[in-house]
Amino acid sequence: MENEHLIVKINPNGTFSLFSKGNKKLYENLHFFTDNGEVGSAHISKKPQRNQTYTSLGSAAQITMIVSNLLRGIYRIDLKMSIPASASLDGSDRLREMMELPIIYWLILEKGGKYLKIKTRLYNKARDHKLCINFPTGIYTDFSTPESAFAVEKRRVRYTQTGDNFESFHPFQPMQNFVDVNDSKIGLAFLSKGLREYEVMDDKERTLAITLIRTHRDYMTANTDMTPEEFDKYKGLHSFGDMEYNYALYPHTGEWDSGEVLQAAYQYKVDIKAIQGVPIKGELLAIGSFLSIQPSGKIMLSALKRSEDGKGIVMRMWNTTSNRQNVTVATTLPIKSVKCLLLDEIPVADMSFSEGKIKFEIGPHKIETILLA
Repeated sequence: MENEHLIVKINPNGTFSLFSKGNKKLYENLHFFTDNGEVGSAHISKKPQRNQTYTSLGSAAQITMIVSNLLRGIYRIDLKMSIPASASLDGSDRLREMMELPIIYWLILEKGGKYLKIKTRLYNKARDHKLCINFPTGIYTDFSTPESAFAVEKRRVRYTQTGDNFESFHPFQPMQNFVDVNDSKIGLAFLSKGLREYEVMDDKERTLAITLIRTHRDYMTANTDMTPEEFDKYKGLHSFGDMEYNYALYPHTGEWDSGEVLQAAYQYKVDIKAIQGVPIKGELLAIGSFLSIQPSGKIMLSALKRSEDGKGIVMRMWNTTSNRQNVTVATTLPIKSVKCLLLDEIPVADMSFSEGKIKFEIGPHKIETILLA
């Protein structure tokens, strides 16, 4: 598949290569699966003492072209992995009894799209395991860049001594809507719709692993050692049944901010949808917006909602940069007043506006909530 920005080539085992015309980087052997044993709890991940890792790299994939036209290309890839059915009762080993894990995923490349969309569906019947998708980035860096709540973090890839802290170093980390691997020149971002755990491995390829399933057998955290009767009775949280995931890969130049990774993540998360309205008399511009924020790309809209008292519209924004920014919010709505709010929507102060424009200053990484009434 190929469009203005990307070229995708699918391998016989279901992995694929992705070439970015923008940063001239070829990412190879992307999207293979690994499955490890998991005998931890809801709070702590733990592998069996005798763990075996199973991968999809030796699989023979069935590859089917679904759509090929001027607007999009879609390929379907069918895989079957054989993984242990469970772990032993004491959690020291994975059982020799095997189960089939069927996986289907669709690669979707759209006209003008700067990222490759992927939809994955699987049916899980196994216990005590952790399933991940893996993307060898080929970008050597010692840091990962994930989005967190109202911030974009920078975290170490290599093992870090945590000193006297109660929690030791954990290679798997949380994220919000994206995690990016870049060396300040080129990068590869994983855009997520609901997946929240990642690891950037300390290997030559700086492989990015995303958790799809992590099961645990404890029916209560206080009881980690179950008797055989309890093990048979309580099924734990093993994510049995059908599951579907949606995510995307976004190659870019520069770091996350210059590569506009945050903007791409939210564009992917919230698709533009066309709806047919009720015909009324009047005229609208060919291009327009009810609300716009400047400087674009530096101030992110976090929420747009009706106020809790129902008397206005709440906008929540945050400054993604380390510098103070002069912000202009322009609107075509017939507003009569603007107020600055706390996060719980308690009014703080009136804000001035004229000719449909609200201007204010926002500090580095600061959150600003305003009410349009």
